[in-house]
This record gives sequence, C-alpha cells and structure tokens, in this order.
Amino acid sequence: MLMDEFLLSPSHAGIVRRSIILVLVNFIILAAILFGTSRLEQRNNDIDNDSETNVQDVPVPAILQTVDLEYDIGLNGYCMATYPIEEFYPKPETESTLLNVQIIARHGDRTPCNALPVEDVFWDCEGVKEFRSVLGSSSYINYIQDNGLKHKNLLNGTCRLCQLTIHGFAQLYHIGRSISKIYSPLINLSTKTVYARSTSIDRTRQSAQAFLAGLFGQFSSFPISCAHDEIYDMLIPTTEYCPRLAEIAVEMEESAEWKEIHPNNNPIMSQLNNICKTNNLNDWQKNYDHFFDMINSRLCHNLSLPCFGNECLSLTLAESFNNLAIKEFNLIYGGFLGKEKTKLESSFFVNTLVQNLLLKTNRTVSSPNLYLFSAHDGTIGMMLSALNATNTDKRPAYASNIILELWQPINSNQERFIRVLHNGQLIIPAGCRNFECPLSNFVDYANINLISSNYTESCQLKNSTRFYPTSSTEKKNKNI
Repeated sequence: MLMDEFLLSPSHAGIVRRSIILVLVNFIILAAILFGTSRLEQRNNDIDNDSETNVQDVPVPAILQTVDLEYDIGLNGYCMATYPIEEFYPKPETESTLLNVQIIARHGDRTPCNALPVEDVFWDCEGVKEFRSVLGSSSYINYIQDNGLKHKNLLNGTCRLCQLTIHGFAQLYHIGRSISKIYSPLINLSTKTVYARSTSIDRTRQSAQAFLAGLFGQFSSFPISCAHDEIYDMLIPTTEYCPRLAEIAVEMEESAEWKEIHPNNNPIMSQLNNICKTNNLNDWQKNYDHFFDMINSRLCHNLSLPCFGNECLSLTLAESFNNLAIKEFNLIYGGFLGKEKTKLESSFFVNTLVQNLLLKTNRTVSSPNLYLFSAHDGTIGMMLSALNATNTDKRPAYASNIILELWQPINSNQERFIRVLHNGQLIIPAGCRNFECPLSNFVDYANINLISSNYTESCQLKNSTRFYPTSSTEKKNKNI
C-alpha cells in the first residue's frame, strides 16, 4: 500500500479541520454547562445546609464535660430528674413506625428565686459565661451591683435570682443529646422537622436553647416561639383568663385539706422563720414555695443551710419541711377539685397536644416530627394531673420531662397508638389500660375530661360577690 493513499486532498483536509474545530467548540460548551450545573448544585446544597441542620454525633463541648450531672441528687431527687437513655429506652412491643414525639420539659437547675433578708452564701455563675461557646455567641451579660444601691432582694455573688446555672444548661444539653440518639434513627430530625416553644422566662428559653444544641450536636439558628405575655400562656397555669381558677385557689386555701397542711402555729414554720428572719415577709408566709425553693437550691449546690447565731437549719428540719411542701404541691395540682381545676388549667395545652397528634394522621398536611415545650414545675404538675400520674412523694425535679409518642403499627389492621414516658419511665395515662394506648382512646378521654367545649362559660365565677386576685394583680403587687 502506497503512502500517498494516506494523504488527503486540500479540500478534504479543510473539511477535517472544520470538523475538529466544531467538535472542540461543542466540547468546550458542554464542559461549561456541566461545570455551571455542578456549581449550581453545590450552591443549592450550600443553601440547603444553611437552612436545615440535621442531628450530628459530636463530642460533648469541653465546658459541659466538667459538669458532673450527679453532683448532688438532693432531697427526693429534686436536683435533676432522670431522662430516657439510649441503652435503657423501652421499645414498643408492637412492630411499629414512629410518627411523632412531643416533649414537655422543666427548665434546668437554677438559683433561688427569692433572697433571704441576710444571705450568708456565695452564688457563683461564672461558668455560665463559658456556655456561650455552645450557643455560638461571643458575648454575654455580666451582672454587677452598684455600691450603695444594693437591692434588698439580691443574692451574694455573680448570679441573679432565678438564673439558669451551668448545671441547668448541662442538664438540658445532655437530655437533647440523649433524645437525638434515641429518636434520630427512628424519625427524621432536623431544623425543618422540629418545633420549639418556651415560656417567655429567661431560664426556660435558655433551657430550650441548650436542649436544641444537644439535639442537633451544634448551635443552630433556630426559632423558639414564646407567648407575648406569660399571663396569657397555655404553658403556665394562670388565673387571668379564667376567673374560676382564682375562685378555686381561694376555696382551696379555706379548705380542711389546706388547713391540715398549714396548721396554726406550725412549729416547723416557726423554726424556719426564726432561723431565716422572715417573720415579717408576707410572701414567705403565704405558702411553702419560697422556703422550699431556698432550701433545695442550696442543697443542690452543696451550700450550707441558713444559720442565725448558734441555731442552724438542720437537714432533719429541711426533710420535715419538704414533706409538707410536697403535700402542698400535690394538693394544688390535682388534689383539690382535681377534675374541674385540671380541666380549666390544661384545656388549651392538652388540646394543642391532641391536635398535633391528629395532624400526623393526616398525610396531606405537613407537620413537625418533634415538638419541644420548655416550661416550669407547674406545667409538669398540671400535665401529670391531666394524665392522672401525679407523683405523691416528690415535686417535679429540675429538668423533669414528659414525652408523648405516636406510633403507626406495621400491620395496617392495627390502630395507631400513643405512649407516655415520665422521666424516662413508661406510664399508663388516663383513659388507657396499657402502655401502648390506642390513639382514639386517648383522644376520646381528652375531649371529654380535659378539653373544655365552652371554656368561657366554665370559667365564670360561682360566687361573684367576692374579690378574687388574678395573676395580673398578684404580679403587680409583687413588682411594687
């Protein structure tokens, strides 16, 4: 074969050159399109990552590693409630798919909300500043006292009254981490599928932040819903929007049950007043809440109980007093006119919980997979009363939690069911016979016994000739 056969004519060579150039141009255009698409996909992924954060398995922040959650369980385990742990979490007996989780949690450990006339201990809240690294903030508020202008109702040290402590942050952070480990394999948890609500009080909002930081493994820009005014908040039982509740409060304080817990010339209260010099402070005499708060706040932080001269408040006296305070709390939440009072207090909140459950049964509506409600001991007390699960031997501890789960059995012939856990333990709620309670049973019980069909009418006074102080008047008098 001759070499000339491999040579092209000038005309053919031009055609080949044009074809090669055309192929190269098309290749360059295609490459540019593919590169641009790749960049666009990456940009969209970046946007999605900015708008949605999924749970992550990350190490516990250094500041929280130094916080010992077993630092002191206090009297009756008050300093911290137990909570669900992955290794001991009870899985349903029925093979099922998790549809929804609703968590009601009391805020974490805090300083006392009322100072004694003479504060003889130092409260240190310096560790709270370091928690800003978890919450993603480089700034914090430093509380100071101006010389000569000291308020009579302040704590000694670097803490405010009712301030969430580093222990409180750690408690809710660790609960959030534990909830993440338990539920993220069972249901999609991200910033798009989680809803958080809190009362407007600092310690509950900060507790919610700590929980969410633990849940997601990092701090995320996440909205926390709050009511405009704590007086009109379904998470806090108040008398402002229901005059009948104010009337019940007066009836309770006039009842034989109340007088049995608050006898005249109560020797325990006499000793407390003598040691603490609170005889002339009316707020400390109305009920047992102030003393309970002061005693247990100190015990939870290994601080000494008050002394005056050679007389000190002994642990034995504190235990005797705590027993009275527990009886008082149980009388307030479910013990006195339990059905009527519980229905008036919990109606709005229980209705919200029920509607959240029902939304998950409607496949045409998108709703959160997990709800967090960050609130107070009164909220826990109210809900335990509604669930007919009041614990008669203790008051709700810091970080107390109630979890309401909704499950869909794999067998389509079986009804969806709910489960309730209180501080990590399964309980049988009112209206149910077993831990796995048919959704319809729970909803029916709630609609009849807990959700008022005519709230305005139910809240009318039964004796309109008397004056009943409402939450706003109590709040106004307290602020004077």
